[in-house]
Amino acid sequence: MEFVTSYLSQRSQFTKITPLPPALSRTAAVDLLHNHAEIIRLNPLIMDFKQIPKPERAPDDEAHYTWYEMTDKITYLPGLTRNVTYNGAFLDMPEGVKTHVYAPAGLEIRERWSVCDGSEIARKNDSGSAGRSDSESSIHGHSGLVLCEDIDMTCNILLAAFVKKQLHASHAVLTRRLMGDKQDK
Repeated sequence: MEFVTSYLSQRSQFTKITPLPPALSRTAAVDLLHNHAEIIRLNPLIMDFKQIPKPERAPDDEAHYTWYEMTDKITYLPGLTRNVTYNGAFLDMPEGVKTHVYAPAGLEIRERWSVCDGSEIARKNDSGSAGRSDSESSIHGHSGLVLCEDIDMTCNILLAAFVKKQLHASHAVLTRRLMGDKQDK
């Protein structure tokens, strides 16, 4: 069974880049990312969450992460909505936060949310460096700070497009809410 699951798995890696409000300092932006409860609450899919001890099946190298059990309300089709409960881990980093989500159906999402210098990313992009993808055009010429979401997702190939669409939509709302709260701070 594990062979079939891994054979049908698809890995997607992509980056979303969002310019930060000019009045928001690097320290304040990183502090926002270190507020796990706020980030979780601002995700429109998450209906409930609680902090939990490290699950037994979690890897040893994630023992020092902060663990949460989260419940999403997922709409599969109009009129077909289900709650999905899963575990996720957060690790504060100097430039932001790393997360690792373990959801049903073999879905794993590893993310690094970091505060970056927009002009540096634009320079790398202009010189042809690989790495950044989605939303780069929105920072062209932006010299301020940006929020970089580096996403590495593995899931069943039949679910990949649906999961990626849900992730893009929910994180767009989460980021807008996060930055909207901090526009004048």
